[in-house]
Amino acid sequence: MQYIDFKTLLYSDTLVPDVFINEYMPALKSEYVKIYIYCLFLVGKNRSPSVQDLAHQLDIPLDTVKKGLNFMNNLNILSWAEDGIVLKDLKEIEINKFYRPKSTSTPEEAAESGKLNIRRRQVIEAINDTFFSGVMSVSWYVDIDMWFTRYGFTEDVMLLLFRHCRDSGALTKAYIAAVADNMHKKGVKNSFDFDRYIKEYEETKAVSGMIQKKLKLRRRLDVYQQEYVDKWLNTYGYTFDIIELALRKTTERPDASFNFFDSILSDWHSRQLDTVEKIQAHEAKHRAENADRYKRGAGAGAGAGAGARWAGNGSGAGQRAGVRNRGGFKQRDYDDSTLEQFVTSDFGAEMPAVPEDNTAKKAADSGTDDSNPERIQTDRGDT
Repeated sequence: MQYIDFKTLLYSDTLVPDVFINEYMPALKSEYVKIYIYCLFLVGKNRSPSVQDLAHQLDIPLDTVKKGLNFMNNLNILSWAEDGIVLKDLKEIEINKFYRPKSTSTPEEAAESGKLNIRRRQVIEAINDTFFSGVMSVSWYVDIDMWFTRYGFTEDVMLLLFRHCRDSGALTKAYIAAVADNMHKKGVKNSFDFDRYIKEYEETKAVSGMIQKKLKLRRRLDVYQQEYVDKWLNTYGYTFDIIELALRKTTERPDASFNFFDSILSDWHSRQLDTVEKIQAHEAKHRAENADRYKRGAGAGAGAGAGARWAGNGSGAGQRAGVRNRGGFKQRDYDDSTLEQFVTSDFGAEMPAVPEDNTAKKAADSGTDDSNPERIQTDRGDT
C-alpha cells in the first residue's frame, strides 16, 4: 500500500453515507466499522485496500479483518474477492429497494388505495418521528408497508407494535418482524386483539421467570422454551400451580427437559385434569396401582421360589426363597431318586458296585501278611 502525502490529509474529508450509519452500522462490531471507514478513506484517495494493509494500519488481527470483510460481504455492503475489495453504493441499493413500477388501476381502486396510502403514510411518519427522531432509513418504509399488507394490521396496531418492541429494548428489524409474525399467528388484527396479546405476553413472561427460578437456570428461557410455556398457559389454560407439579418431577429425572415437562402436562390435559386437586388425586391413584401391582408380582414370585430347591439331604439346602416367577410356569420338584432314575433311564443299567480290597484277607488265609513288614522279614529269615 502506498502512503498518502500528509499535506493532502489536511484538506480532504471522508464522507460516510447516512444510510450506512442508520441502516447497517447498528449490526456491525466496532472493528468492522473501523474497517469500513478506513476502506472509504482509501478509496477516496484512489488506493486499493488489501487485507494485510487493513490489519497492519488498524492494528486488528488478520483473522478478525477477514471475518469482518466476509460479514459485510454477506450484508452487501462491499464485495470482497481475491482481486480486492469493492465498496457498494449503499444509496443506490436503498433507492432500488424503494422504487416500484407503477401499474394501472380503476378510478375506484385508485381512490381507495389513495385513502389507504394516506393513513399508512401518516402512521409511518409518526413512527419515524416517535421512534427514529425523524431519520428513519428508506428501507424501513418498505418493510412497514410490507407488514401492513402481509399481516393486515390496522394503523393503531402498527404503532402499538413499535411501542411494544421499544419498551422491550429491541427496536431492530429482525425483532420487530419476529414479534409481528407471532402477533399474526395469534390472530391480532385490531387494538382489542393487541390488548389480549399483550396480556398473554406479560403472563407468559412472568411465569417464564418463575420457572427459571424453580429450575435454577442461569439464563432466561429461550424462544423455544417460551413457546412451551405459552402453550401450557394459553392453550391448556393451566396456572403456574399446575405447571409447578410437573416441575417437581425433576426429583425423579434430574436431567428433565422442557420436552419431558410438556409430555406430562399434555397427558394431564388429555385426561381433562384441569385443577391441582384432580391432578393430585390422579397421581395418588396411579402410585397406589403401581404399588399394588408390585406386591402381587412379588408375592407370586416368592411362592414359586419357595418350591424350587435341591432336596439332596432333606435340609432344604440351596433353597431360593422369594424369587419372582416371571413366566408363571409350575416349578419342578426334585427328590433323592432323581439322579438314580436319570442314570438308570439314560444308560440302561444300574451304577456298578465298587470292588472291595481283599488283599489282606488272602494273605491271612495263606499264612502271609504282606501288610506287616516284620512278618515278611521273619519268613525270609526262616527260608
